[in-house]
Amino acid sequence: MENTGLQEEKPASREAQNRQTVIIGDKNDGNLVISFHDNDLEARADFMPPLGKGAPLGVDQIALILERLNIVHGIQWETIQEAMMECNLNRRPVRDVVIARGDRPVDEVAEYYEMNPHLGRPNHAEEGNGRVDYRARSPFIIVKQDQALAKLRYRKEGRKGKDVHGQEIPHGVQKPEGVSGGTNTRVEGRLILAEINGQLVNDGGVLNVRNSLVIKGAVGYGTGNISFPGDVVIECPISDGFKIYSGGSVTIKQTFDVTDVITKGDLIVAGGIIGRGAALVKSGGIIRTKFIENCKAAARKTITVDTEIINSSVFTLENVDLG
Repeated sequence: MENTGLQEEKPASREAQNRQTVIIGDKNDGNLVISFHDNDLEARADFMPPLGKGAPLGVDQIALILERLNIVHGIQWETIQEAMMECNLNRRPVRDVVIARGDRPVDEVAEYYEMNPHLGRPNHAEEGNGRVDYRARSPFIIVKQDQALAKLRYRKEGRKGKDVHGQEIPHGVQKPEGVSGGTNTRVEGRLILAEINGQLVNDGGVLNVRNSLVIKGAVGYGTGNISFPGDVVIECPISDGFKIYSGGSVTIKQTFDVTDVITKGDLIVAGGIIGRGAALVKSGGIIRTKFIENCKAAARKTITVDTEIINSSVFTLENVDLG
């Protein structure tokens, strides 16, 4: 008499809690022990050989077992037949075979603005001997007018999944952390563009372009050389060997240990300007400082020095005012 009962084995561990056996025919016949994984997205089987004079596994028997366990979707028949043949020929178990695999759901992705991935990549400038010039590296993101800051990524539709029982699995919705345009930016088509030349600052997901660069720490290897299209304000000392280029004015709130500084606007130094003989100071506006020592200084407008000029060459198209 055929036994068609559904039996659930006592679990030996948490991983084995959903292992099930359907007995078709005699208990000594070949059989399957089936387990479900990943929220029923996958079904695996141990192919068990017959005992004694029991009958080997057959395709019809396996199909009936799958039907009893309601495995109807993603059945891997080719894999099943290979495992069945191996089990029957070698008369030994073939374990942990994936016999059915469902379709995983694909999340919907909401539209968002993705920041331009090319912005902010470090510039590894090389010297003539092939070594990296770390003074040419900068932590600041400098952008040009009309440069693309971010691009709109359209919404991607999701897709429902289906488990091995044919039940639909709803998809989720991903909301990536995008950016939005802030000060001195505009939206044009799918792009967020810079309205001006300046420093790009990502302030909590809002992109702002600043027309001035304020450096509160020292200028050194942490900042690299300073090259900025607008005004530059430096509040701490400048290490020897670092250069400053500005498309606006430069304000330095301490004594300036100068290598090279070129500015289209004014140069204001709260302390004095000290060079190393070959140092060059060029201003498209005025120069105002306490003293000038060991450098060349040139300005289109008036150079104002509170105390003295020592061992230096000074050029101006207007006046030199000494205190």
